[in-house]
Amino acid sequence: DPVLTPNQPLLNRIREYGEEVKYTFDATDVLLSVLPQELDHVMEINLNGLRIGDHGMVALSKASEYLISLEDLDVGGNLIGDRGMIAFSEACQSGRFPKLKTLNLYYNTIGEEGMEEFSSAIINGHSDVYPSFGSRLTILNLGFNRIGDAGMISFTHVITPSLGKESRLPLLAELNLCQNQIRDDGMKQFSDAMTHGALPRLRSLSIYGNYVSPILYPDIANLVSARGDVTVDRWRAENGIAAQARYEEISA
Repeated sequence: DPVLTPNQPLLNRIREYGEEVKYTFDATDVLLSVLPQELDHVMEINLNGLRIGDHGMVALSKASEYLISLEDLDVGGNLIGDRGMIAFSEACQSGRFPKLKTLNLYYNTIGEEGMEEFSSAIINGHSDVYPSFGSRLTILNLGFNRIGDAGMISFTHVITPSLGKESRLPLLAELNLCQNQIRDDGMKQFSDAMTHGALPRLRSLSIYGNYVSPILYPDIANLVSARGDVTVDRWRAENGIAAQARYEEISA
């Protein structure tokens, strides 16, 4: 499967290096050794499950000035925490990753600080040459992290429509926030933003497995679904059970 195109040899170098030293993957050595000739045409990078950690994410962020054609980035399952997410977000704020369409950050350890910095990148990420960061993003996967109310509220403030300003993440169609640590307050604010027109192209939303009370969860799901164009947790009956279990776990 071609996951880093059009340069397959570079993909092999990154993956082989990562497999050899899973917990100390030094993306700097691999990426910087091929810059910029081999990276400026790369459209897709998949480092899923290589456990690159914060160090690898920082290195990838440093190399981002050459990744001008990157459309799909998968760094799921990599032990990336707030430090790595902050480095990535700072790169985005500098106008990097201008063509990114798909971003998979699933199954990491990103918390409040990382999410707040990422939210700032959505507002401030721009350059004089390329489109603003997030302007082309269609899929954002943040499931199975440690995002709580503070991170969710900062994200909500960014996407909430305001008079005279263009919509943030205008093309986002899929958003996964499942299995985080978002509670009632954060989820209420998010659902309110959705009912007021946030994320106008959104079609699929996953929010199950957060710390949302079992009474509030279906209300939020129904409220968002009532917009008519959004599917919330396709297996809602099962997710209602998951929400109940998750809530009881944290409330015990």
